[in-house]
Amino acid sequence: MRRIVTILMISLLVTLIVGCGGEQPQPQPQPQPTPTPQPRPTTDFAAIRKQLNNDLVFKIEVFNFPPDQWNIQESMAGTLDKLANILQKIMKLAKKINSADKIKITVVGYSDTSGTQARKMRVSENRSKQVIKYLVEKRNFAANIFRSQWRGDQELKNTSDPLSGQNRRVVVIFEGIRE
Repeated sequence: MRRIVTILMISLLVTLIVGCGGEQPQPQPQPQPTPTPQPRPTTDFAAIRKQLNNDLVFKIEVFNFPPDQWNIQESMAGTLDKLANILQKIMKLAKKINSADKIKITVVGYSDTSGTQARKMRVSENRSKQVIKYLVEKRNFAANIFRSQWRGDQELKNTSDPLSGQNRRVVVIFEGIRE
């Protein structure tokens, strides 16, 4: 009887071993936890805009317009081109912080004391608009970043000589990037 039990046990073991094909079950891959994405550093555009506004606000004067005229003289082109180069660099910075459409530049025209008040205002207005026209047409700036103002003979640069070419000027003021 023992012998029969032993044979049955051996047959059972052989059957189990053969029935399994001798292969061991392969472990199933365990799902890996999804790594937590690292937060991307945020760019504080407001802080950059504020820094630009603190560091880059400036004004440039273009003067010595001929008396009672507003056409851009050839001698003024160099100053206007330097201004345009500065403004283009500012535009590139502003584009990087998605603020190019928020740049504000005021162009203020002035005259000397000759002529009537209406004429002085007309001359200073046209001087301001001519500088903007130059920057838009010759240097491809968007017109909407400029604001034109004119003041006639108010705020003379050279009060000791009211007819001085220093008073016949345009002042270009980069006011910064507005929010």
